[in-house]
Amino acid sequence: MKAHTTVNTDFEQAINTVLPVVAKLTRMEWSRIAGLIDHAYSVKAAKTMLDGSDMEHLNISLRQELLGEPYSKPAQKQSE
Repeated sequence: MKAHTTVNTDFEQAINTVLPVVAKLTRMEWSRIAGLIDHAYSVKAAKTMLDGSDMEHLNISLRQELLGEPYSKPAQKQSE
């Protein structure tokens, strides 16, 4: 039953992280964030977690939508 305990720990950590943020947002602000996150997940198949490139794109989307930052491509790693 260790996996169940890990899931509970993950949810507990998520709850403790999200609640202070939610407390500072209006319904509209939360809806915008949730919509962007839902959209990022909808691109992936069920049961798939967002990977590094998805997180980069989500970061850009959140910053553009919520902070009004202009679009900028993520820095690409240079090969040696």
